[in-house]
Amino acid sequence: MKDIRFYLTSIALLLFLPLGLVEVDACSVRDVWINMPDSIVPYLGGSQRVECVDFYEMHSKAETSNMLGGKSHIDTMTVNFLQATLTKSSVMQMKLLPASNGRDSVVCLVRSYLAPERESRVTLYTLDWKPIGHVDFCADEYIARPDTMTAERFEYLKTFLDPVMFCVELVPNENSMVVGLTTNAVGVEDKKALDSILVQRKLNWNGEIFK
Repeated sequence: MKDIRFYLTSIALLLFLPLGLVEVDACSVRDVWINMPDSIVPYLGGSQRVECVDFYEMHSKAETSNMLGGKSHIDTMTVNFLQATLTKSSVMQMKLLPASNGRDSVVCLVRSYLAPERESRVTLYTLDWKPIGHVDFCADEYIARPDTMTAERFEYLKTFLDPVMFCVELVPNENSMVVGLTTNAVGVEDKKALDSILVQRKLNWNGEIFK
C-alpha cells in the first residue's frame, strides 16, 4: 500500500509541477499593464486599464474615459507588447524583454509626449514595477555631416537641436527599438537640410542593455 501511495503521489507531483511552471512563466504584458502602479499614469486607474483590456479582447474599441476628462485606449496588444494612446498628446509603449538570467523579464516602458514635438523617455522595470533605471542616449551618435555640407552649415543646423529631444519607438515583434532626434520647428528649407544630418539607429536588447 505504501508503494502504491508513493506512486500516486509522484504522479500527482509530475502532473501539477508543470502547471505551476506555466503559471510562473505565463506573465504577459496584459498582466503587467493591469498591475501597473497608478503613480505611473495617475489619470488612468486600475479599473480603467482593465476596462481597456476587456474591450480589446472582445474586439471592440478598447477605449475608456480618463481622469483628465479625455479618452485613453489600447492600440495594440500582444503577449509581450502593448501600445496605448493615453491622451491626445501622450503615447505609451510597453515591451517585456528577456533578462540575462534566463528567468525573469524586464519591462521596457516608453512614454512619448507629442506636443510641441515628439519627445520620448525610456525606463526599465522589474515585473513587479521596481525601477531598474533609465535608458539614455548620446546626441552625437544620431547626427552626421554629409560630405557635400560645409562645417559651418552643419554647426548652424545643429543649433536647431537645442534642447536635445529623442524620439523612441519599440519594435513590436523584435527585442529592439528605433531611436532618432526630434527637430524643433524650423522653416521648410532648414527642415529639409536638418533631416539630412539626422541619423536613426536601431538598438537591440542583449539581456542587459540596448546597444
